[in-house]
Amino acid sequence: MGRDQPADTADRTRDCPTDSSSPFSRRFSRRQLMQGAGALAAAMVLGEACGPSATSKQTSEPSIAATPANTFTPPSPVPAATPTPTPANSSPPDTMLKSALASYAKAMGVLPNGVQVASRIITETSGATFTALVTPDGTPLLLRDAEAGWIEATLAPLATKAGVILETMMQVTRQENGTWVDLTMNSTYVGLITGNANHIYTSGELDMIWVFGEFTTAHWNQILANWPRVLAQLRDGAIPSGYPYNWQGIDRLRGFASARNLPLRAFHLVWGDDIPSTITSYGASDLKKILEFTVRVRLLYCPDISVWNIGDEILARSLYLQDATGGLWPQLFGAPQIVAFVGKIVREVNPKAILVVTEDMPLEATFPDPRFSRWYLTYLQQIQDQGIEIGWADIENNFWVYDPPDLAKIDRVLGQIKALGIKTITSEMTVTVSPLFPSWPSRPKTVATVRDPVAVQALLYGETVAAYLRHRTGAFGTGGVWDEIAWQNSIGHPEAHAMMYDTAGDPKPAVYALRRQLLASLSLGV
Repeated sequence: MGRDQPADTADRTRDCPTDSSSPFSRRFSRRQLMQGAGALAAAMVLGEACGPSATSKQTSEPSIAATPANTFTPPSPVPAATPTPTPANSSPPDTMLKSALASYAKAMGVLPNGVQVASRIITETSGATFTALVTPDGTPLLLRDAEAGWIEATLAPLATKAGVILETMMQVTRQENGTWVDLTMNSTYVGLITGNANHIYTSGELDMIWVFGEFTTAHWNQILANWPRVLAQLRDGAIPSGYPYNWQGIDRLRGFASARNLPLRAFHLVWGDDIPSTITSYGASDLKKILEFTVRVRLLYCPDISVWNIGDEILARSLYLQDATGGLWPQLFGAPQIVAFVGKIVREVNPKAILVVTEDMPLEATFPDPRFSRWYLTYLQQIQDQGIEIGWADIENNFWVYDPPDLAKIDRVLGQIKALGIKTITSEMTVTVSPLFPSWPSRPKTVATVRDPVAVQALLYGETVAAYLRHRTGAFGTGGVWDEIAWQNSIGHPEAHAMMYDTAGDPKPAVYALRRQLLASLSLGV
């Protein structure tokens, strides 16, 4: 195909072997069933990446209680306590309280009549106060909101009162029995999204394969043959007509967000798993024009979106997918260079936009390589050195209970990012509980046996958000909310159960761990 191969300017990769059969060849195709306009690139065969087996040691401990370096311990049983009575005129409806107690008791494995609650007055970041009914371990079950009255203490209102952006992915469609269905009509899903996020982000609705998937080679040839005129038109703020754009997904998502006053962030201006097969035979010069065309068109079509990802998982792709389609953009142009290229276009089209660099794995303990966080920090600096003001550094934390992160490392890396003058967020917090990691079944364990994976899942969720709150990032996010609709399912691993709510839509202990941390941040003034 004769693609030009630029020299590798990032010496961070010299001591890291590359392998096109790395886990990321499947890890990065996790959203393929979200693409209503066509299938993504085929998944590659799994393999090991950059020597984790040499740096990961499996313990012989019989349970998670001795997690190396992290000292995670299961939560203590909820103690009995005498509740502080609330005034009669401020009590929640009896049915609402019973439902909240039942959900909490089921998740925590206790009897509802053994759960005590006390009334507490909490001060919001705005200075206003609200009443919370709280269990002895600090878990809020109900809130009395000034406008809405008594409501369930879900994550969205807690985060809003704490002044924290809490994002999650909103998926508008999925395939069920061979038919694409509209998930915005799924009341359970919508309720879990709106109850647990005050911001949302796209799942695939702005991917290249979705918006431009119906373009033929003839369409691309026409654009390239008339590139000076096409570019001038784009720079004048006009989208070229006569092409088969597919805006159905993003139109539906924007409508959903607008109707609920949910700010929307756009992913995947440059990614890798969304590359249409109709462009892969072009050389580097033409591909760069095609990329610019697709970036400008999407920006112009969505002027209401003010937060844009200018690079998604590009560093990992530059390291592990050098000979695969998923690593096309960094392979041809360099990882920081292609992200900066997109960032400059976004800044030109939307000068007030927040630019986000999204990457997976910098907060892992050793996976896929203990040096990855160092490479990541260098990568951010290289993007900054090209004149790009990174608004948010978005770290995807897809953790695993059998290889848990090092909390000290999380604190250290978050502090190092803050030192670069960049705000940190995570958009994709998930915690897999199955014995095999979904995107890399051969990933080695560092903990041999986990006695209570669901309890450890809750600890990882809670301790991670606590670290973000300590560093005053003002933002956190989850890679979904419901096990029924999860990217792990789309790659054939529904047993991962990595989300906060189970397949029935019931809360797991992780939900309450996050609630406790958000309420604690208000109580402590974090």
